[in-house]
Amino acid sequence: MIKLLLILFAGLLGSTAIELDQAPDAVPPPPDTTAAVKNALSEEKKARAAQDQKINLAVLGFTDLTTGKKTPISMAVTTLVLDAIDATNITLLERENVAKIIEAQEFAELDITEDGVGMFLGRLVDARYILMGTVGQLEGRQLVISARIVDVATGEIVDDHRATVIGFLSSLKADARKLAVEMGLRAADGMSPGPLQLHPRAIPGTVESVVRAVPRGGPVEMEIVPDPDKTIFLEGEAMAFKVRSDRDGYLTMLAIGPTGGITVLAPNSHMRSVPVVKDQAILLPSPDMPFTVRVEPPFGVHRIKAFVTPEPLIVPGSFDDRRSELLELARDASLGTSQNDPLDNTDWTCREIAFITEAAPKIEE
Repeated sequence: MIKLLLILFAGLLGSTAIELDQAPDAVPPPPDTTAAVKNALSEEKKARAAQDQKINLAVLGFTDLTTGKKTPISMAVTTLVLDAIDATNITLLERENVAKIIEAQEFAELDITEDGVGMFLGRLVDARYILMGTVGQLEGRQLVISARIVDVATGEIVDDHRATVIGFLSSLKADARKLAVEMGLRAADGMSPGPLQLHPRAIPGTVESVVRAVPRGGPVEMEIVPDPDKTIFLEGEAMAFKVRSDRDGYLTMLAIGPTGGITVLAPNSHMRSVPVVKDQAILLPSPDMPFTVRVEPPFGVHRIKAFVTPEPLIVPGSFDDRRSELLELARDASLGTSQNDPLDNTDWTCREIAFITEAAPKIEE
């Protein structure tokens, strides 16, 4: 996980799981068979409803994790993942029609792995859901393959259907099938194909809703690049992130670890707001900032999600969570309306990148 040194985050979000204490009953109640039957019938009803709900899915394709461009390997992964999908309620849009849109001259330079671009292209091909991903090459012939599904209608990543697989060129077909299984797009070995049951939207105003959010204003110019610019970082290594946006605003940056833990990198208790000036790059943390970012366990695939919003974005549970009350009062006074969700508009953008962390090599004595 990424650790911020020299900062004590009151709102550090280490896990999304919550344990509830429950006092044991002195005498166990008799089993409620009626409730069990009702639950079974309810699950059967849900399964039938999922079977009936056709999911219109466009696979935009995979690109290289570092360059954002198509490569022979990424195109092979796209084909293999398409072939692996066997969920009975998925209607795949014709790949030729999708390719015509993506490869059209006016869209050819767009990064299709950027969520806002994906939303834009998804509307053009009349898809309700889109699938896109990246392929990164590690040491030797090892690969890291990641993919996610975005709901074009709601502007949200369907996060329970995001997956990452680390494999090899020699096992590319098996790795693509494993990815499809983990995303719920394919039945596991020995199981009959069934419907894909998409999970519901995140509750607005929660950390989960912020992590899942996708820009709704179409393609924008925003960059986030790790510094140093590479894919693999070792334990104890310091790192920073360079961000540039095509609009003025305020920066919010989240780190999502391999186990789902979330760390708010910016703003923080030393930088209560991080202004961004149009087309001017900002380095976070810079050498003059009173904190650093270093890699420590757990290791694996990490994601950085950066937002640029017209006003500071309050992440629920973070150090300045209560400041949202003041911002809401200011909005009510100026707009005459209450807007509890600052992302429920098209005036913001975000970008997400992924990288891998590994344990430092052991030094032989």
